[in-house]
Amino acid sequence: MANRNYSSYQLVHLTKLRTNGLNSLLVCDGVGVGKTISAGYALYHMSQVERKPSLVVCPPILVEKWRFELKHRFDLTTILATNKDEFGLMSEELDHRTTTNDVPIYITTYSLLSREYKLPKVSLGLTVFDEVHTIRNSETKAYPNAKALAANSEYRLALSATPINNSISDLASILSVILPQLDFDGTNDFLDDYWNSPLMDSISSVVTRFNKEQISDQFTQRNIHTVSLEYPDHYMTWVNKQIEHRSDEYESNSAFRNVVYYRLAASSPGAF
Repeated sequence: MANRNYSSYQLVHLTKLRTNGLNSLLVCDGVGVGKTISAGYALYHMSQVERKPSLVVCPPILVEKWRFELKHRFDLTTILATNKDEFGLMSEELDHRTTTNDVPIYITTYSLLSREYKLPKVSLGLTVFDEVHTIRNSETKAYPNAKALAANSEYRLALSATPINNSISDLASILSVILPQLDFDGTNDFLDDYWNSPLMDSISSVVTRFNKEQISDQFTQRNIHTVSLEYPDHYMTWVNKQIEHRSDEYESNSAFRNVVYYRLAASSPGAF
């Protein structure tokens, strides 16, 4: 850990997670600030120092990005648990784990959490919920499975640049997952009643919010160049079909989501 290059603000999250007395943290840092890297330090600490297993929950499209970032930046190997059989195997492996020599980090998806069945119980040192606004609706099938994972994890770390998309109830849903002792209705009522009052300071211990303007002096100076790339027609036809298929899965055609897909297809064809 000491030999790795990092910016001081990226260790604030790990420090706050371990010292706030709640073992939970919602990281609302702005886009491009480095939420994934901050989570990587927490995963590294849990794996290499605490010697306890961890789990990353993310959208399916980000699975390969997480695997690459953890391996490339932290030399951490991950294990997939993205379907029912793999998740069941993870549960069995953790139940029968008798040594701290091999500390696994698993990756699963919100898609798995959103399916009909109840997932087996797993005991974890840390669960990271990336793009946690995916479970901002407490009525979804993913919500109870996410809450169960959080309840059986010693530490919970949630990442989202946009924790509130539609209403304060989005935040209530997220907080009631990463703070499993809270229920959604009570959390929602508290936020509704005290949103503009000093009592809202009480959640500051469980939330961080950095933006680029605050920490610009810690960013490496870069020379930015525009490079145009042309991909074969058959690749772009395939990409368009994949995006159309994924839009059908979400039952919506979000322009923002499509831009994310096109960026991934252009920059990381292998991951896409």
